[in-house]
Amino acid sequence: GHTWSLPFFVAISDKFALVGASGSKKAFLFEYHELARTWGTTAVKTVDAHTGEDGFAQSLALADSFAAMGAPVSKKVFVYEYDSAWSASAVATLERSSDDAFGCDVAMTDLAIIVGAFRAGKAFVYVRSPAGWSTSAAATIDGYAASVAGFGMSVAITDSYAIVGASAASEAFIFAYDAATSTWGTTAVAVIDGYTSYGDFGASVSLSARYAVVGASQTQ
Repeated sequence: GHTWSLPFFVAISDKFALVGASGSKKAFLFEYHELARTWGTTAVKTVDAHTGEDGFAQSLALADSFAAMGAPVSKKVFVYEYDSAWSASAVATLERSSDDAFGCDVAMTDLAIIVGAFRAGKAFVYVRSPAGWSTSAAATIDGYAASVAGFGMSVAITDSYAIVGASAASEAFIFAYDAATSTWGTTAVAVIDGYTSYGDFGASVSLSARYAVVGASQTQ
């Protein structure tokens, strides 16, 4: 049998599921077969080219045509593209060598990626143009590092908003995309706080078009 670690890290879209095995520094993509209405149990893509990157597959994200896989110990995120088949290698590598834990969490749409770096107290937004993914951050959210412990622990993003969790401070912050200027704001438009009695509030976050969900991992 396999000796890979348990899949603590997973992501899913309408067509694919992404499962990480961080102990083996691998990730596996499984496909949904729409006609049969069943999920395949054999990986259609095994990402095993990053075994030299410590922490690879400790954070995962999926969009319609892209997958992102973080390696927070190495401070990198690798992006793969689907176009009738998954790309043989990463189409973009995002890296912040000076920002500790970069890649601790990652979320994406087909147009934007947000990456957390909680030990640096930052989050970064990257965008895709017709030329491909930029490897320079379009927005650096770093104004909370000094005052909010653990900022960047968790992240989520939609076309209009991003949310960043700060579990050590029991807070979460929402940022908006300005369509008129095609820029992401770096000052929160909403702060979710008042939950300090809930342990690790902000350890996980999720967004939809209308709602935000914040998890508190040490509270039952």
